[in-house]
Amino acid sequence: MTADEYRDALIEEALAPYLEVLSPRGLDAVREQLRLSLELHPVLEALVEETRPRENPDQSFELGTKKSGAVSDAALERAKKLYG
Repeated sequence: MTADEYRDALIEEALAPYLEVLSPRGLDAVREQLRLSLELHPVLEALVEETRPRENPDQSFELGTKKSGAVSDAALERAKKLYG
């Protein structure tokens, strides 16, 4: 499971109790805020990385290649669009 897939699963699990309460637009807004928080906050990003399920690596270079606290370009672009 990739970090993005795991992050999306966590978000959907967190939103489950609110599916009947929030509008689709409200759900999208909360979903985007949660996604940005999980990607941009160094502690939350590290928790996602540490807790996500992984398959056994095919090669050893697959482990430990991302520095903790590193932010993806996609996350930065979404934050710029959302916050200006």
